[in-house]
Amino acid sequence: MIQINQNPFRILGVPVTSTDRELERQYSNIVLYADMGKEIECGLDSIFSKSLSRDSIVIQEAKKSIELPHEKLFHATFWFWENSGNMIDDMAFEQIKSGNFEKAIQFWNKETEKGITSKNKSNFKNLSIFLLGLAIQNGKLD
Repeated sequence: MIQINQNPFRILGVPVTSTDRELERQYSNIVLYADMGKEIECGLDSIFSKSLSRDSIVIQEAKKSIELPHEKLFHATFWFWENSGNMIDDMAFEQIKSGNFEKAIQFWNKETEKGITSKNKSNFKNLSIFLLGLAIQNGKLD
């Protein structure tokens, strides 16, 4: 699913909650690495098996594709809410970065069993994106 694997937020290595300033800073860093011929690794790169190619053109296209508010909203629908201030999300993302996907799912499942509230809405979104991304490994929906 291209909306996840080639998501501009994934390519730029930023969460959908990034401010314009954070986005610009990360964009500058990632372009600098690309111009030097080096790959930059971002926190959630290893989640899905589909590897990323971050050359200058891909990076510029990713940034351009989230400049308009309606495009940004569309792409944000298919990526994670990191840095949302939610402790469960923070713990789940730490587990994901450590490669412990099952533990991350357990954290999110336990919280979402309570029903949706204003405090755990990011847990629902992040869990759904994570499960959808895992379900489309190797180009096939599992």
